[in-house]
Amino acid sequence: MKDFSDYKKALVFAAWGAGGGVVSGISFDLLLREPLEPYHWPSVTAWFGTFGAFISVALLVGQSWYFQRGVQLPQALRAGVLPGFLAGAIASAIAQTVYSINYTEFLRVVAWTVAGSLLGFGISRHIPNLGHWRGLGGGAAGGCLGGCLFIALSALLTDFYGRFLGLGIIAFFIGLMIILAEKMFQKAELIVHWTPIKQGSMSLGETPISLGSSKKSDIFLIGDGDFPETAGTIHVRNGRIVFENLMERHTSDLRHGDQFEFGGLRFEIRTDQQPEGPSDDLLDQIAIDDSVLDQITLLE
Repeated sequence: MKDFSDYKKALVFAAWGAGGGVVSGISFDLLLREPLEPYHWPSVTAWFGTFGAFISVALLVGQSWYFQRGVQLPQALRAGVLPGFLAGAIASAIAQTVYSINYTEFLRVVAWTVAGSLLGFGISRHIPNLGHWRGLGGGAAGGCLGGCLFIALSALLTDFYGRFLGLGIIAFFIGLMIILAEKMFQKAELIVHWTPIKQGSMSLGETPISLGSSKKSDIFLIGDGDFPETAGTIHVRNGRIVFENLMERHTSDLRHGDQFEFGGLRFEIRTDQQPEGPSDDLLDQIAIDDSVLDQITLLE
């Protein structure tokens, strides 16, 4: 598959990450009100930790916004502040330990690589089927690329502007590379069509993707009617893509190219393996009346 034509998801994560990076740089500089000493452990740890917390929260907010769940800031704060701060603080501790031996620009890039990898690892817990290793690898790549540009900017601009723009660039690449890593290694994905021109994608795997009326659901259903908090799930089971309609207690196997409507949304399956024809469930033309909140119409 490896289709990168849907670049919007990567750009959304990159943009939200960059915003979090810039805000973290400005906020900490305004609070600190004095130059950051590279060998002062408390201030450097707080600086890295603040960066990690802002990036983590920003990426979680970006994810909920991308999936049409609104800007869920309270949830993002609860889920992202502590893990993000710890990721930044751990990267700071490693960096400061190495700096005490030998301070070089290369080691600064290593520090940002570590920070990105830990942030990616933490974020992977909140992105279904991203996987810890893909999150870690994507975050590391983003931290490395952004760190190199950060150093270049720091040499060209004043400390203040170089710092907050540099942090924005690092966060941009961390968000970007996490999603590109997801796309590069995914075997199957679910395409959600909110409108004829607005769509989004989510990786399919063993972790079920929930569809329901709750803002905690991975996909928020917009159809008329009183849907339960979890109306259905989609996941990969024993190599098969399975849709479970929990309201109707009905299970359907899906394959590449299959499309179905559920809860006012249209869904599409894309995989690495393209079948010769439509799935058996598709041929059966399963349809349940949406007026009783149980519709899943599989389309040819």
